[in-house]
Order: sequence, then structure tokens, then C-alpha cells
Amino acid sequence: MKRTFILIFLLFLFLMTGNNLQAQTVKQSGTIEKYSYQTHTIVSGESLSLIAKRYNVSVDELNALNPALKNGFKTGMVIRIPVKTSKQSVLKTTIHQAVSGESTYSIAKKYGISSYELIKANPELAGGLKSGMILIIPGKKQVQTGAKQSLANPALKTKETLVTPSGSAKLKQTAPVPAEKSKQPLTAYPNVKPSYSDPNAIHVGIFLPFYLNQNEKVSQPPLKKSVDNSAESLKKSKGDKTQAKQIVERKDSKLNSRSINFLHFYEGLILAADSFAQAGLKLELSVFDTQGDANIASTLLKNEDFSKLDLIIGPVYDEEQVHFSAFSQQHKIPIVSPLSSSTPTLETNPYLFQINPDKDFILEQTGDCIVGNSKGNNVIVLLTPGYQKNDEHQLQAYCHSKLYGSRNYHEFIIGKKNDALRKLISLDRENIFVIPSTNEAIVNRMISAITPLAETYPVTSWGMPSIAKFTSIPVRTLHSLRLNYLSPYFVDRKSDEVKNFIALYESTYHTAPNQYSYQGYDIGCYFFEALKRNGKDFYKHIRNFKTSLLQSDYQFKQVKHGGGFMNKSLFNLEYGPDSEIEKKEIF
Repeated sequence: MKRTFILIFLLFLFLMTGNNLQAQTVKQSGTIEKYSYQTHTIVSGESLSLIAKRYNVSVDELNALNPALKNGFKTGMVIRIPVKTSKQSVLKTTIHQAVSGESTYSIAKKYGISSYELIKANPELAGGLKSGMILIIPGKKQVQTGAKQSLANPALKTKETLVTPSGSAKLKQTAPVPAEKSKQPLTAYPNVKPSYSDPNAIHVGIFLPFYLNQNEKVSQPPLKKSVDNSAESLKKSKGDKTQAKQIVERKDSKLNSRSINFLHFYEGLILAADSFAQAGLKLELSVFDTQGDANIASTLLKNEDFSKLDLIIGPVYDEEQVHFSAFSQQHKIPIVSPLSSSTPTLETNPYLFQINPDKDFILEQTGDCIVGNSKGNNVIVLLTPGYQKNDEHQLQAYCHSKLYGSRNYHEFIIGKKNDALRKLISLDRENIFVIPSTNEAIVNRMISAITPLAETYPVTSWGMPSIAKFTSIPVRTLHSLRLNYLSPYFVDRKSDEVKNFIALYESTYHTAPNQYSYQGYDIGCYFFEALKRNGKDFYKHIRNFKTSLLQSDYQFKQVKHGGGFMNKSLFNLEYGPDSEIEKKEIF
């Protein structure tokens, strides 16, 4: 499905709430004493707590309104459900018991709902679908007069404020939100400050280069519904509150290519925030488009209101990071470098968390793996003429320092006499070829030299993570060479958790998640959980903190005394002969 331009910058999505846990059957309604009620017929597999959950009431309320429950809870029994007297849209729901062979997707399809709706109505699906699980199937809304549930689903305690260059507050949401929530203002740069409507909430500032101004310059097809967003129109209206309620959709819109991955990251982050908000965590997010401009970053931080933030996520580029890192250190605010692998202030800011391990760390760990697997095997480091001046020299030098002098260690320069390579290969030992370069052209030359050998000799290869991204190298070739590399990321698409995330992401954004989507989700889950457990000072307890993530396994270590924290968790991934990528070890 094609994404809309507006959906891409969906800044209020996780404010959406729905009364999705309501009556399965409403046979009649009435009033007993101070209660208004509707009736429900107990079916096989239900429990009193499940019914209370579905109708968003307490077990005590059900017992108070149904004295007969003291004599037992029986299938076919009709009980009263307390509600308040007013007009409300009611969702008619169904019960489904999962059986072996079903999936979240197949159940959702069976009842004509999305996987997102099913997961939202049954949060326990986040742990995977299990046979025998009792699920609530939300139905279509039906208007009923004189009935309203006594305890409505609590509105998510989350808020976002998008701060953009002046004039770019034209973006509107494409999904419905509660009326009282749709009044969130779109604030224009430079009159900015984060939103603090709830002093008890956790306040998070998100600073990403969305390049909204660049996207506005891309030619757009006609609007499905036009809205006058001129300054004069805003003055005449009731302000942003009125404008924010309107839904504008652009079909077949083009995006600035620089925006896409940051958008994916943001979408994953919002899904994480939504899940924590549904679990009761009060979050207020303030979102800012930095445009990758250090001057904008510097100007933003002149507002002292940012000193009240509990967490800063972003920005992305080094020039911006310098300003934000100094600010976080001054005000003792934890700050996350979400995408860079070389944050300039990592060694000087004890409040900084770098998600991506740096290249030197990955290279050293790769060298250790090669050395660890060298015993009893034949190691051949592939090089090119002039390798001392290229990046391949780094891994070569590390292997040379550890293995040089061994009869089973060789260094071979790829050239005209590639046939000489056969003289170094062993028939009775595993031949470990080291591909030390990150240059695609050079890597191609090395792989071309050893691929024919894999048909006859036992071959394993080791390289840097960039090899997996080279589009010019067929995947089947990597499998034939049994390529190994270390990476901080691995998505197990067979796991229920990943399947549920994909279903939720696709139903929400109408596109498939990419690595940045998982990155945003994992960062949100990790740091929101850390804040939930230990508050703003969670960095003091980071050594003992652990939580389950989708594509990562964060293990933060302080790089030096007085410095920040870098994630040092890596997966050993191998392209196996069965066309699968296997996660062999965690370092």
C-alpha cells in the first residue's frame, strides 16, 4: 500500500485510544440503585477477571451488582455489567480461543480486523500467540443510548509537539484521535519550548533531521482535502487547535530521500511509546526537526525549558551532537546518540549513551573471533596491492600481530597470479579466508578469487558488517563462502515478537519496517523501561539493567572513567549453507 505524505509525519498517532474492550453481548439495559447496567451472558472459557477486563470494570463492582455470583460462576449465567448513563459508541466484541496452527494474522483476517487492532485488544500477544489463549475480538462500533462503561479506557498520558522551521506546520494527522487530544498545537521554530502539561510525566525530547522544509519543496499532487494554513487564516481561526483537527491526505507523495530512514526510526519509537503508555507509563514527547543544522540545534538549546527534560534522544550528526552533549552534561540529562558510531563527546560526557559500537571495537572483536577459530585451521588474509594505505590494513595488522609465525597463517595479495592461492589451501583443514576491506570494489575482487575454491575445499570467510550491505554481491555467494561477521543487529523473523511487531507496524503505517524502525523501537523500549524502573538517574544502575529487545541486546559499558557509555553487544552472524543466516554467539 502506498503511504501518504502526512502519515509519514504522523506526530500524534500514539495518542489514539479506543474503547476496544467492551461488551460481547448487550441484551438489555436498566438501572439498579445508583448503577446503570447492561447484561452479559457467560460463555465457556471466560472468567470473572476476563469479563471485568473486557468491560473495564473491577471484579468487586461485578460482585456487588451480581449477588448470585457468590453461588458460583457458571456458563450460561446472565450477569449485570455496571455502566454510566450517557450516550456512547459501544464496541460489540467476540471471544476466540486460539488453536494450534493459528497466527495473529490469520485470526485477525478471520474476523475482518487488522493485526494492530487484535494486538491492541490483547496486549498479552506481545509475548507470542499460544494455543488455548482466550482472545478478545473487537467488533464494529454501534451507537447505544443510555449506556456508558463506568471506567473508560484511560487516555494515554502522552503528548507530542513538533517544532519545525516557520511555515512548515502544515502537516496534519491522517488517523482519528480523541477530540480532546486533537488540540495539541503544532509549534513553529524558533518560538519553541517542550510541553510539560503533566509534572508527573516523563518528559522526552526527540531531535531528528526530518528535513520537513525540503519535503515541502518536492512537487505534490493535488490535495484530497485542502486546508488554508496561511498565517492570516490561522489568526482568523481559533488557532492551531482548530487546524490540528483537520485531516489532510496527499496521495502518491514523494519524499526527500534523506527523510525516509529517520522517519522509519521515529515510527518505531512511537510504537514503543504507545505500548508503554498503554501500560500506564506517563510520557510526554516533544519532537523537533533539526534539519541536520548545527545552528538550529544551538538556537533550540537557548531555551532553558529544555533543562527539565528527563531524556534526550538525538540529534544525529556530530556538529549537532556537540551542542546537545554540552547541554546534557550541564543539566545532567541522559542523552542517546541513536545512529552514530563515533560520537565526538563520548569520552567526556558521563550522561551520553552511544547505541552503535564504533568501528575499532567491531574490528578488534572480529580479530579476536578469527584468532579464536584459528586453532587447527588454515587462516588466509586476503589483501590488495598497496593495502597499507587502505582500510584493509587495520584488520590485517590485528591478525598479523596475533598469528604471524604460525605455519597455518598466510597473507595473500590478490593479483594476476591468483592460481598461487591454491598452494596455500588445505584439503583436510578448514580454510578461514579473512576479507578485511570495507570497500565494495575491493571486496568483490577478493570474493571473486575465492568463490571457485569453495566448490572443492572446506571454506569459511570472515569480514566486516558492511559486506552484507553490498548489493553487487549475490547473497548465494555469501552463503557458499559461509561468511561470518559481527553486528549489533539481528532480526529473527521467525520469532513471535518480531512477527507481532511487523503486523503492528504494517497495520499502523501501511509499509514494512526496516532496520531503522527496529532501532527506534528498541531504543524506546530500552530507555522508557530504564526511566520507569530507576527514573532520570537510571545511568547509575545501567550495569544491572536488562530488558528484551527485537534486534539488539544492549550492553552498555563506560568507555573510561568520567566518560559516556557505548553499547558493546555484538552478534556473530553466519551465512549458512542452507540459505539461512544463523546467530551463532553473543559477545
